[in-house]
Amino acid sequence: MGPNNFTNAGQVILVNCKDSLISNLNVSYSSLGISLYYCNNITISGNTANNNDDGIFLYLSNNNSLSGNTAYNNDYGIILHSSNNNTISGNTANNNNDDGIHLSNCYNNSLSGNTANYNYYGIILHSSNNNTISGNTANNNDYGIRLRWSDNNDILGNTANSNSWYGIYLDESNENTIAGNTLLGNVKCIREKNCQGNEFSDNGECIYGEIPIELVILISVISGGAVIGVATLLLIRRKRKRMV
Repeated sequence: MGPNNFTNAGQVILVNCKDSLISNLNVSYSSLGISLYYCNNITISGNTANNNDDGIFLYLSNNNSLSGNTAYNNDYGIILHSSNNNTISGNTANNNNDDGIHLSNCYNNSLSGNTANYNYYGIILHSSNNNTISGNTANNNDYGIRLRWSDNNDILGNTANSNSWYGIYLDESNENTIAGNTLLGNVKCIREKNCQGNEFSDNGECIYGEIPIELVILISVISGGAVIGVATLLLIRRKRKRMV
């Protein structure tokens, strides 16, 4: 039997499905554009999921492929919860209210070649281990790429430029590899907080550690850059406010 194909849908909700194709749909202006629950081996490709609560949402769904989708102006662009061994590649998740791409309690996923700009977090891993984040672009967010309670991930060859706070922020996340990333024009390119055993290499001129933004501004003031320091503070706090 061939795969089940879904066409001409305004919203797609799959439960306990497998070996299906969701392709070239416009699933916008709904609560959930495309959502999978307990689904395996689903291909989601070339869809537009804009102006929803969540653009594309996976829950307890494994071994799926998401590629070439567009998720703009949602609360969350692409969100995976408790979903493992998925491939997320070549998607665009821009201008979402919260996060472009969000993984929570997820393992062994591959995120590559995605664009996540102008969100709160471009890409965030929360309690997610053994994932590979490579070749993505996360620019002009509040935070480019963030790991929280996430261990043994590879963050390789990404671009996280011109974010209002940090290019890459690791919080209570251990034994991760951060290498070959481009991190320009952020307030600070990389920050670690309560981390152990992370390895950094070839990330340009980044300095690692816990230097708070208040100290950066104080140094600017002491060095005679009071006006610049105040202007910088106002600039980096111009965007949405949210508890971190």
